[in-house]
Amino acid sequence: MRAEILDQFGKRVRDERLQRGLSQEELAEKAELHRTYIRMIERDQKNITLINIEVHNFEK
Repeated sequence: MRAEILDQFGKRVRDERLQRGLSQEELAEKAELHRTYIRMIERDQKNITLINIEVHNFEK
């Protein structure tokens, strides 16, 4: 179940990023995160916490 949630979230982040025409680097800059962190989220290799989602709102 955990892996499925991470996979779904990562795909959603990627879809939103692409829909907005952003590279991983551009999204990382806007979210004040490292590009590698964004890549790991999109590939469900990073278990992002709800605190990070709130603090680094991707709508910036």
